[in-house]
Amino acid sequence: MQLTQLFPIRRVKRNWSALSRTLSKQQRLARWIELLNRRPTEMLRLLPPTWCLTLAEQKTLLTSGTAIEIAYLDPILRLNGLRDPHLTDAMAFFGLSSKDADRIFGKSRYNEERSAGDTVIRIQNVANKRREHRLVCSFLLASGLIAAALSFLF
Repeated sequence: MQLTQLFPIRRVKRNWSALSRTLSKQQRLARWIELLNRRPTEMLRLLPPTWCLTLAEQKTLLTSGTAIEIAYLDPILRLNGLRDPHLTDAMAFFGLSSKDADRIFGKSRYNEERSAGDTVIRIQNVANKRREHRLVCSFLLASGLIAAALSFLF
């Protein structure tokens, strides 16, 4: 009786390990975005910027209530290699630089929390830099056109 119960578990475990070998960086980020999109209005705690933390502090920083914890609670991401719910492990797993990590879950003096939906937008901007560059270029172009129109009128 026990052997028949163990057989399906082994099959599932084998399939999950096959899935874990196929996830690329973009797929891991997409999975994280999917998890956060399931609860877009949930407020997530933000972390101190990485530039004001030592490496030892980054390794032991508590991430409860953050986007990192949501990723860590997902079994697919854990099987794929997300070992601990710490900042440095999440940065290495998702391939984030310190700048990217600060943009996703770094707090400022004005904000201690951010909604999961806003965090999704930040992860998408980190994952697809072209999208963000288009926004910046559009802003600069619009600013230049407004400045030219104002200088022409005055």
